[in-house]
Amino acid sequence: MTDLPDPISRRDRQRQTREAIVFAARAAFAEDGYHGARLDQIARAAGFSKGAVYSNFAGKAELFLAVLDKNIEDSMTRGWNAYDQAPVDISGNDEIAAAIKGFALASLEFIAVAARDEHLSEQVAQRLDQVVGLYAAVVESSRHASADQAAEPSDAGAGEAEVTKTGAGASGTRPGTEETEATEARTGEARPGAGGARPDGARPGEAGTRPRDPAEGAGSGKTEDPLTSEQLGALLAALDQGAAVLSLAGSTALDQSLLQAGILRLLEPGRAAGAEPASDGEGETALHHRVIRERVAQALAVRAAGEEERGGRP
Repeated sequence: MTDLPDPISRRDRQRQTREAIVFAARAAFAEDGYHGARLDQIARAAGFSKGAVYSNFAGKAELFLAVLDKNIEDSMTRGWNAYDQAPVDISGNDEIAAAIKGFALASLEFIAVAARDEHLSEQVAQRLDQVVGLYAAVVESSRHASADQAAEPSDAGAGEAEVTKTGAGASGTRPGTEETEATEARTGEARPGAGGARPDGARPGEAGTRPRDPAEGAGSGKTEDPLTSEQLGALLAALDQGAAVLSLAGSTALDQSLLQAGILRLLEPGRAAGAEPASDGEGETALHHRVIRERVAQALAVRAAGEEERGGRP
């Protein structure tokens, strides 16, 4: 006798219902906007009655917040290393690109509504704080990856160390200096910068009082950033979200190449200041970082494939 699968529990069924409604809502908000989307059409697209929507969500605003939560979960909770090679560009998929742009526009509509409602404003602020925290995690993982990379020995670094030991400026004598210094000791004369009196007034063997050039040591990884990971996370969030708003408004001032250069400049100013922006990503929309766009695209594709396997049923 064939064993039948255990019946689905009420909790699992409710979870599946919510997931189906959220997925249908994400598509509706992206296509029709926050104001234009209708709950009855969302319910029908999910395969349920309008009552199923209200049994899971208090209304359209709560449903939109649930979609926001799903987008944050899909795109950012795994974090990433900003120094890694950017993922493949998905801008060629017009359907996915339109869905990302459409939901971003709906989000602006919702933010305008929430800003006039104290309860909704608090709900949006909580999610923004979560997003800033996730960007702070990106800062942490990127800093650790950069430090690990800097700590790895390299042939070039070994060669430079050897030059430092044996070349000019090393402890011991430089070619031709032993005799010269002995002569100077007898005559009381000293070359500029040699042992004896120096223009900066320092005694022999002292480092001197020359002002340190701020550019020295840039990119060495030894200078501690005065900003915390949380503060840099807030700046990264402002950069990425601000770039998205500019792109939505039709501006081409930023593309993925410049967005990535800006992120690296925030993470490690000295290291990134002398680097040219990578050509990869030039002309590609800055409507969120590539990693975020790719992950949203993956989530949408996985859900769509699952529905297709079930014959269109949620």
